[in-house]
Amino acid sequence: MRVDSKTGAIKYYPYNPEAKRPPHGNTPFIDSKQNVWTSLSWANEIAKWDRTTEEISRYKLPTDNAFAYGMVMDKNDNVWVADWWRCKVTKFDPATTQFIEYPALTRPCTMRRVFVDHNGMVWYALESAGKIGMLDPSTGKMVEYNEPVKWAFPYDIQEDHDYNLWIADSGQGGALVKFEPRSKNFTYYPYVQRTDMPKIEVSGQNSIWYTTRSADPKDQALGVLYPDKSKIKTLAASY
Repeated sequence: MRVDSKTGAIKYYPYNPEAKRPPHGNTPFIDSKQNVWTSLSWANEIAKWDRTTEEISRYKLPTDNAFAYGMVMDKNDNVWVADWWRCKVTKFDPATTQFIEYPALTRPCTMRRVFVDHNGMVWYALESAGKIGMLDPSTGKMVEYNEPVKWAFPYDIQEDHDYNLWIADSGQGGALVKFEPRSKNFTYYPYVQRTDMPKIEVSGQNSIWYTTRSADPKDQALGVLYPDKSKIKTLAASY
């Protein structure tokens, strides 16, 4: 969908108007050319909407029933996809339209989201295994770390401005988890009510924002964690 900022007119761009089952578009983002990318989970594809031509291109993942879920883009416009059901990190090069798959070291597992840090390392969260992992794209080497509690269930993973990793974890009733790559230490911040937090965002002020998806309907809210209260200068959040 595109909204004209001047007229307010709305224009829709269907992935496949004849499909009997919606492709379940997930995790849209914009590349350096202002094209819009999204994963199509049920269709086992990723898609690109071209801003110049306004056409949609779709690309089938190499593994059947991979269920493409979370996606990110690196500084070279390569697309990185979390294969939820097949537990692989999949790279897509738009220039060559080629895929490369990196199966997680721990299997069987499920993987929901991925993140590319400031060094170009690709981090992934193994929800069913209670681990996070890192892939070095230049070598293909992978390493994984166990979260040091039972029933950990890492979902999303993001980097803050001090280069720490933050994990949304729905195990233990819900928590935000900080992982320090230099020391390999984990720090847990339990939530105030039982819920899961599927997606997080790190603000320019280094606060961690989350939603309480599975909380009681009357308690569902937007939440924020300030890891260092001494640095709070404003309650506003911006990138």
